Amino acid sequence: MLEKELKPYLVGYVNGHYEEVDDQLVFAYNEAHAIETILQTFDDAKFVYESKQLVH
Repeated sequence: MLEKELKPYLVGYVNGHYEEVDDQLVFAYNEAHAIETILQTFDDAKFVYESKQLVH
């Protein structure tokens, strides 16, 4: 049985003031989940421009 494991991701996004927020740490199951978490957690997040997994 495969267990889901949270992994650390660094996500960069643009907020409501059109400022870039670099390297927001998120623990997620995959990259899509990390992006979704940022967009749902931060109400002023307009879009994600970068995401990368810290550990492979």
